Amino acid sequence: ELRDGTKCLPAVLEPMGDGESRITVCEGKYHQVRRMMASRSMPVMYLERRAEGPLTLGDLPRGETRELTGEELEMLEE
Repeated sequence: ELRDGTKCLPAVLEPMGDGESRITVCEGKYHQVRRMMASRSMPVMYLERRAEGPLTLGDLPRGETRELTGEELEMLEE
C-alpha cells in the first residue's frame, strides 16, 4: 500500500548489482515503481518497460518502434 492509500498487487524486486534492480509488477498504477522505491529512499534514475502483458521488446533496438501484428493485438485484448 502506498502512502496515499493506493493498494497495489504484490511486486517482485530482483537486485542486479551496481544500483540496478529488476521490478516485476502485475499492474501499473500511476508511477507505481517510482513511488514504491521513493518510499524506501531509493530514487529511480532510469526506468525501462520491457514487457506489457504477453508482449516483450525482444531485440527491438532502444528508441525504435514497430506496428503490432494482428496476433499481438489479439493477445492484448484477451
